Amino acid sequence: VLRSQSERAEGGDDPAVNWAQLMNHFIESPEIAMFEGSEVTGGMGKAAVTSHDKVPQVHRSNFVDGAKHMGSGIEKISWIPFIDMLTTVEGTESVYFWSPSVVLDAPRSVTPTLPGDCYDQTGKALWTVLACAWDNELQDLVALLSNRLLVVWRLRNREKGQFQQKRELRFNAHRAEGRAKGGEKETYWKVFLASIDPKTGEDLHKDPKKHMNERSEAAARREKRDERQAAEASLQLDVWWNANLKQWVTTDHHGRLFFWDLRSNDGLEVVQQPTKVLSAHTKLVTSHLELSKFKFTTCSLDRSVMLWDNRNLSAPEVKIEDMTGSVLSQAYLPLFSSLVTVGCEKRVYVWSIDNTAYRGVRAKLSAHQANLLQVSAGQRVFITLDEACTCILWDGATLAPLQTTNCTALGPRHAVVLPTLGRICLAGRRLNFFDGNEQGSIALGAAPTKEQLAKAKSQEKEGASLKDRAVPRWCGLAPSRGSMLSATEAEVRLHTRHSPGQSRAIFNAPEGDSISAFAACDALSCAVLGTAKGAIFFLKYRSGFAMKVYPGRPEDMEEYQAGGRGAGSGGGGGGGNSAATAAASAAAGSAPTSLEGAPLGSDAPAAPAPLAGADAAARVVGPTVARSGRNSIPGGSAAAAASAAVLPAAPGAEIAGQ
Repeated sequence: VLRSQSERAEGGDDPAVNWAQLMNHFIESPEIAMFEGSEVTGGMGKAAVTSHDKVPQVHRSNFVDGAKHMGSGIEKISWIPFIDMLTTVEGTESVYFWSPSVVLDAPRSVTPTLPGDCYDQTGKALWTVLACAWDNELQDLVALLSNRLLVVWRLRNREKGQFQQKRELRFNAHRAEGRAKGGEKETYWKVFLASIDPKTGEDLHKDPKKHMNERSEAAARREKRDERQAAEASLQLDVWWNANLKQWVTTDHHGRLFFWDLRSNDGLEVVQQPTKVLSAHTKLVTSHLELSKFKFTTCSLDRSVMLWDNRNLSAPEVKIEDMTGSVLSQAYLPLFSSLVTVGCEKRVYVWSIDNTAYRGVRAKLSAHQANLLQVSAGQRVFITLDEACTCILWDGATLAPLQTTNCTALGPRHAVVLPTLGRICLAGRRLNFFDGNEQGSIALGAAPTKEQLAKAKSQEKEGASLKDRAVPRWCGLAPSRGSMLSATEAEVRLHTRHSPGQSRAIFNAPEGDSISAFAACDALSCAVLGTAKGAIFFLKYRSGFAMKVYPGRPEDMEEYQAGGRGAGSGGGGGGGNSAATAAASAAAGSAPTSLEGAPLGSDAPAAPAPLAGADAAARVVGPTVARSGRNSIPGGSAAAAASAAVLPAAPGAEIAGQ
């Protein structure tokens, strides 16, 4: 405070700082404003913003999942809006489909049909499903199996949930040579996809005559070793669908991302190479998420989040490494341009990423008491789940916690928001559903009903306040402080830097009056506004504190105008048709007056000046300023000369200084 306001501190060896200086420093200091949105100040005062503190937004649904789950637990779960079904991977040989609204005795399942060598002697499958993904354009379902097979189905009947198996491909690898960074040659495993024989299960690209030739024992051992290493190098652990690139994306335990275009050949080529391989991550990629037409993000166990551009995949556009633990899940709220990531730590990270670029960290939320597992987003809210089975529903606009639920009895390990239904699914051993209330379901993404729309429309007509209908007057950004102000005829609001949609009112127009003009001065950290009744307010730029107030006319506007017309039409104006007299009266009407309405330097009260004459003089002479003695009087040269005769200079009447 002494450094920033040294000119105001009292002299002496130990200068004192008064309370007003300290408060002014905290309110107006641009250095402190730079910490807005950090972990320390990001949550200050945000609990009072929301009105849902004590109203539960979601409640346990009456829908009960009574069907038998074949696996020991749900490993992966996803929501497919096109068929209104949830898909689960439970460590078995099938992909299961669940309805969130219809009680089923047994789920619908899709099981691959593979060659005989994929089963044991009893007919039990020798594989498990690792992951599945959905192509919403062609209605294709892809499953990634533990035996390195990729199986493709196509939807045939939406109502019955029937799929037809189309293709079976196997991931494989072969040795290739390349140049290292030092220029030396090195060998690596190059992954590719190969079609298999549906009867024998052998890769179609292999030459059967090659195996008929007699081989030595060393050659056979070497071949088996290469096959084992190729199988380890080509094993894929997860799969996603990139709708903008129209390609499938898989990842291995090294964090490499492989892009596969299965539409181009549709089975015509026996061997298919990946269209692109991304090696920026060093460990397993846990999530792939599309943000916009050209942007997508990936998160990994290597404690990083990467933003990619489809038009240039040579390197990530942005690499975020602020996390202290592995990143497990991510979700995006397009309405607020916010990317939410969670992982093996207790904090929730919110990043600001729009359609064009990465804007920085928005907030770090620390409401959880255990390491986080998953995050899922709706339209205006998102939900986070931690290892202690605690779920927190967050407001996407204010980042305030709306509801905290302890789900220890349910034991959930996954959380999925069903936006079109206004529901939340918590999956553990079984599926548990939570329904949103009237406001919560809409915030999750459900379309409002006709009754809700009619009710909202009636409330808008009946309870629309002046602030909602106020005409905008001014909007501007302070260059040195980064704070944005907006002014309407009803109020002045201060907007936050990281989210301009969040704001608070710092000034409200007086009752019966409205704001007619507004201007701000960033250099002086002040703003000045004028009202329709002539009041002038000098405010602090960010706090709204009124430093000086000049009250306006206490009379009603209609009465004042009526009085002005009467004075102008009578004979008390000092002559009717003389041009000099008209200019003098106009200048006198526009001259500065004291609080009582008398001209400065005069002791006698003055009658209200004619508005028409003052407005006419202002229109004729323009905005120039003429000075006479120590008085500064608005008006042109003719008006200034006339006003000099009407208003003699008074000692100390320095209007510009005041």
